[in-house]
Order: sequence, then structure tokens, then C-alpha cells
Amino acid sequence: MKKTFKIAALSTLIMGFFVSWSPAKDISTYINNAYKEIIEKQIYTEKQADSLWWKTNAREMILTPIEEYDDLGDRYYESKLWQEDSLYITRLLVDYPSATASYLHQLYKRRYDCLRNVREVWLSPQVDAWAFIDELQSEFIEDEYQAGTKDDFIKYKDRLMFDSGMMNGSCTIYVPESELPKGLLSYSSKPLSPVYFVKVYSGDVYEAFKKGDSAAKEWCPGHVYTGKAYTASRMKQHMTCQQPNEWYYSCKWCGKCEYNPKHTFSDGVPKSPVHDFARFDISDKNFAGKNKQGEKVYYLSCRWCGINKRDSDISDFTYEYFRYGAGHKDTPEVRAAYNMYMEQKKDSWKKGGTNYEQALDVSTKVNLNPWSFAVPKSKDVKAKISENAQDGVYWAARNGLVDESVLGDDFTKPLTRMQASAIAVTLAEKLSGKSVSSAKSKTYSDTKSKYALKAAGAGIYGGASEGKFNPDGAVDRQQLATFFYQALMYAKKNKNVRYTPYESKLARYSDNASIADWAKEAAAFMDALGLVEGSSRTKFLPEETLTIEQALVIANNSLDAPNIGWYQSGPSDTDKLELRHSTNDFQLQNCGVATQLEYRYYERFWRPFSIPEIPAAAAVLERFAVLDPYTNERLYARKINFFAVKAD
Repeated sequence: MKKTFKIAALSTLIMGFFVSWSPAKDISTYINNAYKEIIEKQIYTEKQADSLWWKTNAREMILTPIEEYDDLGDRYYESKLWQEDSLYITRLLVDYPSATASYLHQLYKRRYDCLRNVREVWLSPQVDAWAFIDELQSEFIEDEYQAGTKDDFIKYKDRLMFDSGMMNGSCTIYVPESELPKGLLSYSSKPLSPVYFVKVYSGDVYEAFKKGDSAAKEWCPGHVYTGKAYTASRMKQHMTCQQPNEWYYSCKWCGKCEYNPKHTFSDGVPKSPVHDFARFDISDKNFAGKNKQGEKVYYLSCRWCGINKRDSDISDFTYEYFRYGAGHKDTPEVRAAYNMYMEQKKDSWKKGGTNYEQALDVSTKVNLNPWSFAVPKSKDVKAKISENAQDGVYWAARNGLVDESVLGDDFTKPLTRMQASAIAVTLAEKLSGKSVSSAKSKTYSDTKSKYALKAAGAGIYGGASEGKFNPDGAVDRQQLATFFYQALMYAKKNKNVRYTPYESKLARYSDNASIADWAKEAAAFMDALGLVEGSSRTKFLPEETLTIEQALVIANNSLDAPNIGWYQSGPSDTDKLELRHSTNDFQLQNCGVATQLEYRYYERFWRPFSIPEIPAAAAVLERFAVLDPYTNERLYARKINFFAVKAD
């Protein structure tokens, strides 16, 4: 249930606000008591995280006028308790005649952006609504607009939250219906579209405020989706080497976002692809050769499109880009110069060439080459592997999950229950750090295999029927999910490994009813963590047979299961914490690309399973991958600001 409290305001004093003591004390006392424990353990319990997260502690605030100044307001101006408590305010009612956006903006800007999470602002009939909205926008665009950079003015207004504002671009402003004619006239003369979604209500503002959005309605005579607002909530996709930044259009009258994937705008496309060579991808296409130590060397590949450094250097440098970079016209002489340059470039990547030799100048002990990386000699897998599974299988082997004496020499074959038990037992032992004890030899009538008996000893059955293991039977998706889920639960029981809280997403699959009852818990967990997902967005196909290589890739990703899930930021003195699209410190243009997202205290993001990337870059920038809550793309956050949320 939301808490509501009133703040009174002096129209002539910017610090003439005060609030009752108890609401701020409730949250802040808990923060002070709990944060020491959180720091020591480096995690949040689910209860701790929820008690501090603004989405589970939503509050309402009402601003009203007073006639006398109260010293309590001054005390709260400098109070961190007020700052943290105000983060939870999601709904605001403004009810005094002299209220202006600049007044509120300056007040809350000085209070460290307290009202960053407000999603609704209700203006009473006493407020000049359209002047308020117009001035609110001017607070964030005035400098850029006056400088003449009209096309860029909204970029600075809203990321995930404003850099220094009282609200964010996901906010809806509710105005009296009586303001409607004035609003149309106001916005028809403006060249800039509104950032906020503006709706109208009728009747008493306090009654409408209690009912919420259901008491309001849209007022547009007809939406005109030509407005451009560069906000996080309106973003369709982030720029990569294959796509530009794109945003959805908003209505130029009321600010409503269209969210039409076929109608978007961009901030431009680079003349040449901007790759991010930070991916350790072990595959034949990326193989460069062997270094002096006899270790295999592979070219780094782009985290987005997969092209490696060598192929990119040759194919991306087109004639058009050559002309563009040097300012040349299209002449036979320029074309000949380009052809000569490209021949030299290709030669440099051949054996003995400058670039090729530099790429081989790397080892597992000194792995700081911006073009390539080396792998240990002892981790080669001799079995047959599909090209798209080579990378995952290699890392599984490097992490000790591959026993070729059991898995055989062809990993493209269907996975058997015996092989699944071998992988699952090894996974359980790796995560728990201890050897699994075998069950009694009489457990199964059809096998005495050490892996089958170890699996039974660890409570890993994978859907086995009582008394029979069926070692040669093929393994389907729901069985594999159960094998690995039970392995993860063994680690939880034997090493106190903890996992993130989650909600089942199986309902999104049209065939979820066909998942066996004994597999539903496992399938829900493994699917929620992104480890065993359906064959498509709409089909889980629980009885589809999987291959050995598929199981190894999933097992390797499952090693990261304790790190997957929700992470929440804690209190920080850093003025601005931002997510970035890349961690690659070898390419300055990528390292510095901002993502249009910012976060502050007690913000929560989902961390997917990790992928092998440049360790030097990740260490220097201290970032880890999280998912953009709007686009679901991987972004990178500073590790030091976040703690994992673990299920109670």
C-alpha cells in the first residue's frame, strides 16, 4: 500500500518545504541498520532488496501552500534521510497557485535529484498547467535550444532518469480538462514536442488522484507522431556495428509514445561499421595460427556481429569510406590508390605480414593483444563439433566439463541419459567444490555406471523412473533442464550456493501445458535464468531431443548460475552512475559510448550469464553485463555499485 504525506511550500522561499518526520525516518533507519550487513556480505537478501527498491516502496506526495516558514524545512534540506526517502515518491499532486516548474526543478536539483522516480504529476486547477509544462521542458532544453542545436536538445533531458531533474521522461502529467483549449493553442505555436505524456481529468483533483490513471483520459483530437524525444523509455535499439540508435516517435501534441517498430527515427549511421572486438570466440573461422609457445591463437571477434579483427580490417574499409576519410573525388587515380592500399592491407594479414605477426605475439601468460588471444595447449577437443558450437564446447572443456571417454568422438549426436548424468555430476562437483558420493550399486537394475550412481547420490535423476535409469535413452529438453537444475540444487545444499529470486516465464510458450509435472519446477528455473530456453519465443518443445554439444554449452553457461539474476545498486556518493554499451578499452570510440541510461540508489537490473570477453577491459572499467530494461540488450554497469539479490 502506498504511503501518502504532505509537504507544505512557501511560494517566496525556495527552502520553504517541510515534511512530517516519520515517513523519512522509516526508510532511512532501516537503510542505516541494513546497509552494514549488505556491505559485509556483498549481497542483498530478497527481503532487504525489496525493502529498499523504489518499485516496491512506492509513495505519494502532495504539495500545498503555507503562510509561515517552518525551521523543519531547513533541517530537511541538508538531510540525507530526506534524500533517500524521496526516491520512493512515484506520484505527486501539486496544489498551490504559484507553483512553477523552475521552482520545483531548482529545489529538487539542489536536493540531489530526489524526485527521480516520479511517474505521475497531478496539477490542480490552481496551477497554470500549460505554463508549468512549458517551463518544465525549458529547464532541460533552454541552453541547447538557445545554442541552436535544436536537433539534439532532448538528448540531455531523459536517460533512464534525468541527469539533474525532478522527474523523468516516463512521467505522465495530469491537468484539468478546463485547460484543454489553452493547451492546444500553446503547443500549436511551439516548434518542440513535449517530453511528457499529458492527459486530462475532470472534477476534484484529490478524488482523481486517489483513483489514479483510470480517472484521466487522452485529449488529442488526433495523434500526430512526429515528435522526437531521445529518452530511454522510447528507445527501440542501441547502436551496434549492424544497427543505428533508434527511438520511437511521440505525438507532437500530447507526448504519447507511438511504440511502432516500423516508425522510428535515428541519430545517424557511421560511414563504416564500428565494431567492438572484445569477444573470445573459439572457432575455426577465427583461428590465426600458433604462437612461439605452441599455443593456438585466435582473432578477437566483434561482440555484436561476430566478425573477427582480420576480416573486418579487410572487408569494412570500402572504397566509399576511403574516399570519405581522405576527402577524395571519384577518379581513376583515387580508385587505383585504393586498390593498391587494399592489396598492402591483405598482404599484412598473410603469414609473415606485419599484422599477422603482431597477432601471433600473444600468449596465455600475456594476453593483452588488441587483435587476438591464446588458449592453453591441453584444452583441445578432438571430437566432431558443429561450427556454431565450437566456442561453447571449448569453454566447457577448459572448465573441466568434458569427459570424452563418456561423450565419444562426435558431439553432434543425440545426448544419452548416461552422458547427461556425466555432465550434470561434473557440474555439481565444480559448483560445490566437493566430490559427489555414489548411491548404492543396486539403485538401478539397468546400469552400474559410476556417473549414474553418483547422479543418484546427488539427487540428480533427470526424470528417471523408479529402479531404472535407461542409460542409452535420448535426452529431451525437459529432461536436460531437470538434470542440470538438480545439479545446481545439489550445489545450493552442499556449499550454500544461492540463486536469484525469479518468476516463471513458461506461460509465454504456447505448449507449456505439455511440460511434464516432474519437470515444471526445473524448466521454470532454467528458463528464467536463460539457461534452458525454448526452441523459439513461442515454443518450448519439451520433448525435443538435444545433442551432446548443446548440453555442453548449456552446462558451461550453468557454471555462472550463481551470478545470474537481479542486481541492485546501493547508496553512492557518485553524482552520476551510467551504463555503457561496451567495455572494450582498446577502441576509444566504443569505450566512451553512453547508452542513454543512468541509475542511482536502489536501482535494479538483470544480469544474464556471462560470455568470454577481454578480461583486461572488464577489469579496468570494472563493469559487468546487465540487460537494458527497455530494449533487453546487453549494457555494462560498474560492479562496485551493485550487490546481487539472493532468494530468501
